[in-house]
Amino acid sequence: MIFDKKGNLYLGDLEKNSIVKITPDLKMQTIVEDDEKLIWPDSYSISDDGYLYISNSQIQLMPWFHNGKEQFKKPFKVFRIKI
Repeated sequence: MIFDKKGNLYLGDLEKNSIVKITPDLKMQTIVEDDEKLIWPDSYSISDDGYLYISNSQIQLMPWFHNGKEQFKKPFKVFRIKI
């Protein structure tokens, strides 16, 4: 999770493969949803020019959840969204 300078909170909705924004007045909005790309969105950063960066960790696809077999998709990616 991360807050921007305006007090908005950004976080990943792991069940819906999406990024959610919660405003200071507690209004919630899905800003992006993608079942193919946002696989366990994790680790956030906001740049000075107004982009939200999100890593795609794919934690639920790691070998320790699948009897030692890799289910994740390479390459791991970092996405950015203008906020």
